[in-house]
Amino acid sequence: MKESEIRDILAVNLHVIEDGLILQEKEQYIPNDLGTKGFIDIYAQDTKGNHVLIELKRSKPATRETLHEILKYVEGVKLHFGAREDEVRVIIASTEWSELIVPYSRFLSMANISITGMKLNIDDTSNSITAEKVVPLKINEGRFIAPWYEIFWYKNFDNLSKGIKTIKESYIEKKINDYIIAIFELKNSIPSIPHEKRKSALEAIFGPSKNSKLELYSYVIFCASQIRTVQQYTDLLESCNDIYEETISIIEDIDEVEKLCILHEAVSGLEPLPYSDDGEIGYPAKFHDYFNNENFILTEIIKFGAFERNKLLTKDILIEELKGFNGSLSGSGHIKKNISLSDISHITALKKEIEILLKDNNIWCERIIRNIDNLQHEFPNSSLDFHLFNPSTGIFTIYNTLSKGSNFEYMPNYFMKASSDNKKRIYFGALDIFRPPLKFNDIINKYYPYGISELVSSTTWGGYDNRDVDILENLGLIYKNYRCDIESEKTIFFVMNDGRWRNCEPPNLLNNFQNYLNSSTKLINEIMAEIGIRDNGSFFEHCLPDVLVIKISREEVETNDLTRVLSKLEYLIMSDNLALKMRRKIEFSFDGYNHDIRELYEIEEVRNYVINLSEAFPYLFFFTKLDGNYGTLKVFANCYIKSDKKIVLDNYSPLEIFMTQQFEGLNELTDRLSLSEEENKIISEETIEYLFSD
Repeated sequence: MKESEIRDILAVNLHVIEDGLILQEKEQYIPNDLGTKGFIDIYAQDTKGNHVLIELKRSKPATRETLHEILKYVEGVKLHFGAREDEVRVIIASTEWSELIVPYSRFLSMANISITGMKLNIDDTSNSITAEKVVPLKINEGRFIAPWYEIFWYKNFDNLSKGIKTIKESYIEKKINDYIIAIFELKNSIPSIPHEKRKSALEAIFGPSKNSKLELYSYVIFCASQIRTVQQYTDLLESCNDIYEETISIIEDIDEVEKLCILHEAVSGLEPLPYSDDGEIGYPAKFHDYFNNENFILTEIIKFGAFERNKLLTKDILIEELKGFNGSLSGSGHIKKNISLSDISHITALKKEIEILLKDNNIWCERIIRNIDNLQHEFPNSSLDFHLFNPSTGIFTIYNTLSKGSNFEYMPNYFMKASSDNKKRIYFGALDIFRPPLKFNDIINKYYPYGISELVSSTTWGGYDNRDVDILENLGLIYKNYRCDIESEKTIFFVMNDGRWRNCEPPNLLNNFQNYLNSSTKLINEIMAEIGIRDNGSFFEHCLPDVLVIKISREEVETNDLTRVLSKLEYLIMSDNLALKMRRKIEFSFDGYNHDIRELYEIEEVRNYVINLSEAFPYLFFFTKLDGNYGTLKVFANCYIKSDKKIVLDNYSPLEIFMTQQFEGLNELTDRLSLSEEENKIISEETIEYLFSD
């Protein structure tokens, strides 16, 4: 059947394409000023009054030419009929899709116009026709590292070599072809971080272990692979029926990103597993932290598959992508680009990355996309300098900024700049004061029904919280958008309010945040205290233990360095709630003296350290556990005695100074916590009875 015959049959049966289509014209003439052939096969109108252009194809060669003409047709209709782009729809109707499906799918993913593909089925004997919608292929967007990494720890070089060998063997077996291995060597060997997490969890349940063996690790590997589609992951899992069925049941009715995460981890968990001395799951944020840790030296990145074949793919590019600076599905939340505003493919890719990264932040997502459109219109020949950081970490945004960063390092922000001749445009965004915040406990109860442990557990997957915008509003902060126009010697600032750019004074973002901190002191102290007390540097305690053991290293003692220990202790007095929870729950352990035959209080460096610590933190009588494994208070008291090991209180003795300091601190703290004189008396009598007992 000829194409013209198909056109005539379809023209009187448009309902097989879509109900409500009304034929306007066959072979609709469009002036060919734009280089089109001049005629649209079928021109129709839909129920919403849109222009519908139906392009018919019958043969394979003809299908290859179709996509080249579509944009010209659309532009022609817009000019000829004075239509807007959102009023024009294109339907490609073809009997043959084998050579059209791939370019159609790619075109669909890139085009900004409405396009639908329909497969025509024609009975030549009866001249009947049916149609079915063509499902586009999932288009490969190119290199995109899955943001869920396997991390392996090794004690020595031989074990590292064995591990790399088994990773290669394991990945071949699992049909994982495109991946990279990033190798860190540690300057100073340390216990593995996953081991310390497990140890901490066990100590929270069973109490501290005094004689646990210290195992040190010298190498860490990050394994990262190219992300796959849901179908590709499920195909890999089919070889293991039990895991396949269990995983399929889990991923029903969950969003795409979470589905990909579960499938990726399920594939990683298939046998055979690579050899390692210890292991954990990681994210871009963890790679970023390790990379910035002076003890972790990135020595090599080994590339496999497509990563290896791409000779232009440098180590520096991969480092940035492992950090998540390409707008990854989860993790560090960074995008850094410098691209041409006239390069449509780069701009389209950037917008997609922005939409992924800001999928839960419409305030910034919509505005940033509009900003890019405006820059394309006003600065078409300029380059775009673009940076976006959006961690979406809610409460942890405050904690990370104050405990880890300097200035805005951990604060959400964006910056974009374009210029031409003597004109420059800058858009930028930051957090600003919104309204008085809720109380800390009210925020925890609202978002974390299982308490602070549920909040802290979010660090397991990098801290991302899709409720970030709402949480920050309850913390008293809002995402703001600013603009700066610079022309010749004139600079004007604007702030986005109620959908309009309004003139404003030059914003001082650092001062704004400082004003927020000053106006929310109680809330900030609660955040810093409740999270900080659980922060072990490389991981967080999910639950506060019955006894919190603060370990003091021999190096800290010998250098009389109180910094780390005091920073931990200060959390106890920042929050009244935390202070009450941690009453009689603190012990101190001195590491590095297990093989010293002397008692701790007989070692001059320990004595000096304890005296300085007691003076700096006069609240030991309130917080220290009396019947603990380490006998902290007796050790501290003995450090004030030189003649014998029996604690005796003499007037004006060093011990009396210790007792006076600590009782004054106890009185100060119980007053602040509004404890009764009777409770103060009980604490005092318990302490004295313990100290002076044999």
